[in-house]
Amino acid sequence: MDSLVFENLNSSAIFSIKVTNIEVNIAYQSKKEKIYTYNCDNLQEFANNLQIVVKDPEKSVGSWVNRQIKEKSLILNTI
Repeated sequence: MDSLVFENLNSSAIFSIKVTNIEVNIAYQSKKEKIYTYNCDNLQEFANNLQIVVKDPEKSVGSWVNRQIKEKSLILNTI
């Protein structure tokens, strides 16, 4: 999978998201210079769903990402 990068999102919570073939990197609006790295079991599915959410003005990227974290689809890499 090629890397996908979403920047300058229409989100009050998320500044940018980068999906690579091994991880998801998220920068939050509150601290744009700090990148949080997450592990994800199914990166392709995550990337596909993220593209759908980003393209839909009725959907909230921040809420969707938060739900992925709560459902343990995204696990913060603490190493």
